[in-house]
Amino acid sequence: MAPLSLSAAAPLRSVTSLPKRKKKRKTPKTNKSNNNKNKGQPMTEQELADHVSSLYIHGPGGVLRPRRTAQHQRQQQQEEEDLQQHEFESSSTRNLDRYPALLLNADYKPMSYLPLSLWNWQEAVKAVFNGKVTVVDVYPGVTIRAANIEVPLPAVIALTEYVPQFQQTPAFTKRNVFLRDEYRCQYCNDLFHTRELSLDHVVPRCKGGGLHWENAVTCCRKCNGAKGSMDLVDIRRQLGMRLLRPPRTPTQYELAATASRMLPRRVHPTWEPFLGTQNKQKQQQQQQQQQPKQDHHHHHQKHQESAVVWEEEV
Repeated sequence: MAPLSLSAAAPLRSVTSLPKRKKKRKTPKTNKSNNNKNKGQPMTEQELADHVSSLYIHGPGGVLRPRRTAQHQRQQQQEEEDLQQHEFESSSTRNLDRYPALLLNADYKPMSYLPLSLWNWQEAVKAVFNGKVTVVDVYPGVTIRAANIEVPLPAVIALTEYVPQFQQTPAFTKRNVFLRDEYRCQYCNDLFHTRELSLDHVVPRCKGGGLHWENAVTCCRKCNGAKGSMDLVDIRRQLGMRLLRPPRTPTQYELAATASRMLPRRVHPTWEPFLGTQNKQKQQQQQQQQQPKQDHHHHHQKHQESAVVWEEEV
């Protein structure tokens, strides 16, 4: 048998076990000049309110729950429209998750403020039929329909038996420290975005300072870099900086009050009498109404004094 001969025209192909390399897709370059334009700049109160509103939300997880998905953002926009119009129309079962119930103790005070004590509609309705809670207020226009019954959805419920509450210290987290200081740098007193803030040790770590409520303050990156490892005496002597407010451990009520001031739109109108926000809003409205009257009285009194002086001169 004659041996096989390879043709010179047929090229040899090398066999390899390596997979083919995928071509990289070219991503369009984005213009980051607008994002870096306001980097390190203080914010206004309206910008801070929008920023905090995008980070926090009411829900079963608490009054301050981070939002990360686009679905949550769309749900937040829908809830803001409902709260502004105060028109809660009838919803189907799949939409009832947007209406949690505020849980109160038997003394009609919230079980917790931070996170806010909220029950979903299934737990609230089950507790009502079991006799564990009483309905204090309901969502107007929102009902639960069954075969032969239609029940208004509870908005505020109270326990039938009192549960003793003990004062608890809030968790020491970066976000809670920012909330205690109202997102304001404690050295320059300016408002900043979360990404522009950091925690500063009042007593530096190199001098034995720990990371806790009494030794941590909200600080912008510029002031934190300027302070470095110096103490309060050194920064006042060398840099002219001073600490505006000494750090302290807040209570849950104080953090909840700060959150309610910064997020007034996240509170349903039926919850306001039990969270204290309704009285604050009325006081602010009364002060605004009394201010023009006081200015008019002061102007009238000043005019009378000038008239008396003119008569004496004559």
